[in-house]
Amino acid sequence: MKGRRRSLLSMKGRRCGTLTPEPQHLSQLEYKHAVFAAKEAAFQAKNSSSGSSVRQYIIPTYVHIVVSDDGTGMGDVAKDVVEKQVKALNEAYATNAATAGIQWVFQVRSVVKTSGPDMCDQQNEASMKAKLRKGSRDALNLYITDLSACGLLGYSSWPWDLKKKGMVMDGVVIHYDTLPGGQYRPYNLGRTGIHEIGHWLGLYHTFQNGCNGNGDSVQDTPFCASPSEGCPVHRDTCPQPGEDPVRNFMDYSDDSCMRAFTSGQHGRVEQMWKQYRLMV
Repeated sequence: MKGRRRSLLSMKGRRCGTLTPEPQHLSQLEYKHAVFAAKEAAFQAKNSSSGSSVRQYIIPTYVHIVVSDDGTGMGDVAKDVVEKQVKALNEAYATNAATAGIQWVFQVRSVVKTSGPDMCDQQNEASMKAKLRKGSRDALNLYITDLSACGLLGYSSWPWDLKKKGMVMDGVVIHYDTLPGGQYRPYNLGRTGIHEIGHWLGLYHTFQNGCNGNGDSVQDTPFCASPSEGCPVHRDTCPQPGEDPVRNFMDYSDDSCMRAFTSGQHGRVEQMWKQYRLMV
């Protein structure tokens, strides 16, 4: 195995294989995003109506269950488990959404089960995505499969990857035993899908940049120096105000600990959505 997968095999606790951009690329991305967000804010201020309204975004969701083709049946999940995962997604992305004036709705368009090779292998991943991916730039393709060979709970593409890599590789891959009721305790309440889709929507880990710089580029998530394990409430690892956001979906806490997104995270996701997924 190469790249992101190999480097994470020895980690303890939650294993997220989504690669953070290199510092120079990250600075460029955040600068472009800041310029876009400023223009969007000016446009909204000029064209806003007096009445309050909630902006709703429907995310067409295509679920692909990729069962191992080696005869073991690894990766298989029942339809009702998928339904529980989607319910968990919609509940999670509703937290503090009203405060932000934004509503996210994951709307399932299809659930397709197929057999395939190990998606821990990057060539296999590319071939399966080329075969299975559906929808346009705004469509979430969620691949549920067995990731035990690479020691990951899941990984995702970033929204800005669309510009260089196109739509084929766009999507989220999660280990099947992380779905609600799965065997991967304490990560079996569906939070992995929520977490990885957060990356797909443009959110960093809450511990991005540690106590330095702009942190995770969201104003209302307190700085934290490192990922959490378990549920260490009242943990405080940075000198800036606020305890570590250990209950945030973008930390590494146990599934039972994760409870919410912030209003600021919803705002960042909305800007990312407009910047990358609504542009041609």
